[in-house]
Amino acid sequence: MQKCFALFLWLVNKIMKRKTVVWNWYPIDEIDLAKEIGFDLLPGCIITNDYYDVNNANKDDFNVIIINHFFGKTIKQRTMEDLSWADLVVHYTPEIIYGPWEDYQETIIKHFNNKNFITVCNGVVDMPHYPAARVYKDAQTFFTRVARYCPAVKLANTIVEKPIMFDALLGKKDLRRDKVFRSLKDNNLLGDNLVNYYEEQGQDATSIYRSTDLYSIDDNPITGFSTYPATPGGVPRSHMVPHEIYNRTWFSVVAETNSRTTFMTEKTAKCLLSGRMFVMLGEKGHMAKLQSYGYKTFSTHIDESYDDIDNEDERIRQALAQVKLLTQRKDLGAVMTQLHETFVHNQKKCIDNTDRLDRLRKFLLPYCVGKL
Repeated sequence: MQKCFALFLWLVNKIMKRKTVVWNWYPIDEIDLAKEIGFDLLPGCIITNDYYDVNNANKDDFNVIIINHFFGKTIKQRTMEDLSWADLVVHYTPEIIYGPWEDYQETIIKHFNNKNFITVCNGVVDMPHYPAARVYKDAQTFFTRVARYCPAVKLANTIVEKPIMFDALLGKKDLRRDKVFRSLKDNNLLGDNLVNYYEEQGQDATSIYRSTDLYSIDDNPITGFSTYPATPGGVPRSHMVPHEIYNRTWFSVVAETNSRTTFMTEKTAKCLLSGRMFVMLGEKGHMAKLQSYGYKTFSTHIDESYDDIDNEDERIRQALAQVKLLTQRKDLGAVMTQLHETFVHNQKKCIDNTDRLDRLRKFLLPYCVGKL
């Protein structure tokens, strides 16, 4: 149905000799990637990287403006603009959007003076009711970033003994990670494993806890703002795969961002790309969301029922119980061999950028070839 609608609008525009011009001045991960790999994300549209300016636009064209901005609850709001001349505004964010829908809609209209908008994001919060046809909430941007930035290593199905049970690269401080860190400490799981936890203060990082062994193993220590690249123009530090750490540990403890939705970041993506078994410390349904994307999880060897628990404290307790059980196993080499097919599947799925881009194209195209 959506393809038929898109074709109809394309024919109307062709008859009217009306071009669709997409003003892509902001960096957009998916558009940049599509250009790199030769994927036609918006067939029939002209994509320009020029700044969106009414004085440079042809009003006879169908003008689409993509705005990359995160309207965070605690983040200073952006400058308001009059984009009433645009036929469509696409609000894009690699993060999430906050509701209720009426409040979010008011924010967008207030900032851009345009009621004709759609949204591409990675999750919705406090928004039980919203026009689903206008919101694409599963862009999986951080999966695309990791697959784009980091070459996938060949996954060998051989047993290699590892000296350390797990890594818990918790990342920067938040309320859930505070709970996870305390639980690791209370369960005596800090000392023999690789744990890193820090707090970002402005552009600097202050260590809350860092395993001593990490100083000799970690070839990518985050000593400042985590989105700063290790080298000018390079990959953000937080997106680099910690190969040396993974080579020494059997599995990972992933503490996802406390966003109140099943939005997933590079923390999960790096494990999928690298063929890692992991226990998820996140929202209820995080593992179910992964499965809905087509990934395989580890329920053959881990009790993943923790993913169904409403109460966060109990969910963390049950997840860490699985971590403790794994640390007591003597056959992890055999376990990893048995999971090899799962690891290969997940890596293949993670690097399948064309699948993610195709899903986004199916959402965008009907809006970008004609009026709402």
